Amino acid sequence: MTATATSRVLVIEDNPDYLRFVDHCITSNLEWETVPAPSMARGVECLTKEGPAFGLILLDLTLPDGAGLSNLRQVLDHCGSTPVVILTGERDSQSAVEAVRDGADDYLVKQELSAGGLVRAIRNSLERRHAREELNRDPLVDELTGLHNRRAFLALANQQIAIARRARQSIALLIGDLEGLQQINDLGGRDAGDQALIFTARVMRTSFRDSDVIARLRGDEFAVLMAETSQRSTREVLERFDWRLASRGLRMTVGMARLGPPDSIPLDTLMVLADRALLDERKILNFPNAGSSRRDRRGPAPDVTWLH
Repeated sequence: MTATATSRVLVIEDNPDYLRFVDHCITSNLEWETVPAPSMARGVECLTKEGPAFGLILLDLTLPDGAGLSNLRQVLDHCGSTPVVILTGERDSQSAVEAVRDGADDYLVKQELSAGGLVRAIRNSLERRHAREELNRDPLVDELTGLHNRRAFLALANQQIAIARRARQSIALLIGDLEGLQQINDLGGRDAGDQALIFTARVMRTSFRDSDVIARLRGDEFAVLMAETSQRSTREVLERFDWRLASRGLRMTVGMARLGPPDSIPLDTLMVLADRALLDERKILNFPNAGSSRRDRRGPAPDVTWLH
């Protein structure tokens, strides 16, 4: 058959037994072509040379000329939007989980590898990437900030939760309100309010990871769903985010809800819990509008001099 982007799989793996097994599974079950690359250098060469693009990449994290997340970073630097599935040994499973957090689409443990599991992981990764690309189209992006809108957030967050549950990772959902947006509009006009929202979105992109799902849900309300490495690291990210916002006289009140690996509550319930935590945070901060409706909340007046 003629090679196309979706029918070519780059296999960056140095073990000839696994190369043969993967080739047999893919060619017999999917009728796709595999391109073997026994080293990191050869893999990068395959990704950078001219020719049909690859539909998927299988990557071993332990190679003669590279190991760990540096292998993933090299691949991500050259693969564009092509899905990456990690092949890992049992002892490297934690690295594989971190790789998924940092941009890989899935991982497979070599000792548990089966033809059905491999084909299923490939198909699922392609479907997830296709869904993400569809969600990134204009109708599902907030026009002002360029972040995901509510519809995109719900779909991508559910995908992220499913991946985290499989990897036995904890999830943190943050829901926050940009304080004083109405006052900014009153003092500086609608353009000033838009600039505050755009700046907030920019700070969120630089403060959180590419793998986190970041969205503007409506008005002054934002959300982030992130796989947690630790509660301490989440606090550090939030502190950095607060500091960057404060540099422009802005502040966001944030409520957080966590989902542990054994938990299986739906996303809408998790959002309710985060929203309740947001209201509790308001009471702790002793805002005069604590407990009032979203539309009527008015916090302390923000500093809008930077908008002029």
